[in-house]
Amino acid sequence: MTPVFCCGFECGVLSTVDLEQHVFIVGSVAFTTSTKRSGARALRVNPTVGFAYGYVGLNLGNVSIVVMRAYVNVTSNPIVSSGILGFQDNAGSTQAGLAYDTVSGQYFAGFDDGATVTKGSTGVTLSAGWHLIDVKVDVSANPWKCDVQVDGTALGQASLAAAASTCDPAIFCGNYLAGIETFDVTYDDCLVSKTAGDYPLGAGYVNHFVPTSDGTHNIAGANDFERGDTGTDIINSTTDAYLLIDEVPLPSGTVNEADCQRAVDPISTDYVECVFGPAPGISTPTVGPRAVEAVLAYHQAGTGPGIERVFLNDNGTTGEILDTGTAAGVTTYRYKSAQFADPPSAASAWTVVAGNGNFNTRANVKARGRKVA
Repeated sequence: MTPVFCCGFECGVLSTVDLEQHVFIVGSVAFTTSTKRSGARALRVNPTVGFAYGYVGLNLGNVSIVVMRAYVNVTSNPIVSSGILGFQDNAGSTQAGLAYDTVSGQYFAGFDDGATVTKGSTGVTLSAGWHLIDVKVDVSANPWKCDVQVDGTALGQASLAAAASTCDPAIFCGNYLAGIETFDVTYDDCLVSKTAGDYPLGAGYVNHFVPTSDGTHNIAGANDFERGDTGTDIINSTTDAYLLIDEVPLPSGTVNEADCQRAVDPISTDYVECVFGPAPGISTPTVGPRAVEAVLAYHQAGTGPGIERVFLNDNGTTGEILDTGTAAGVTTYRYKSAQFADPPSAASAWTVVAGNGNFNTRANVKARGRKVA
């Protein structure tokens, strides 16, 4: 199995204006901490007039086959036939995935072009509570095909006559095509692959982990890393630097310059290391995760060019999460995520035992930075 993205909507960051935010929204969309399947929060889409959706960008490039697992909790069905979960084609004309049909009152595999839902032959009524939804969309040839399973039972495949195309690499929770719409659906525990053979991804969950302690810092001198704008150095003996980057949800809005790790002018081999552990209310895993998704918030103090690099460390082998290069600095919060289906080390899968790939004790984050004159 080769997952490329997972999201439990734990980041707590929404934006109506900037696609560079982690979850971009249109209409009545909000996090909920009451109706959730796992973790601390889920995403509720609840339009009363007009369309609404949450858009989670995946940064996969243009792909022709996309596979997804998500859980939905339907409080009220759409008042018009429409898609409620899936992907869109790159032309932005069609949404494919789980769709609702008002005539039958059932959910189907379907294509929604904003006027008509082209659905498969068999559907299902969704009772109250959480349901496992598996989706596969294939637009690699004419006709396009959409497969859906609900709680492990396959629905009829939907097909649409259309020339071969690619998918917009983003999850759509809700509907971005319907003009007038009302429904109330909550989403949680998404997992995505671009490998056809991974369908169905099947049951699972997404739990969030946060920095819970300091690792072993490697800081050569003074004014390399500091505690935000306080002027206080982070040094090799510091044990509480993790408190500067452990916010749940991630910071948003007005930048808090004091509550962050600031790279002032370290040499390229310097870093601050923090160790991940379960967030409040999350248990320590007893089996290795299928994938690890790292997401962070970052900004610069000014608009001049600078270098920021963040890595996931697996027993000395690192995988890159962020590398800003020498681009001009952005002083508002930006968000970056990276998927690790396999550990950065030579281990073939994440485990919870000693050695390479041990998520419980050696999935650490290293932050490096260097200002550029």
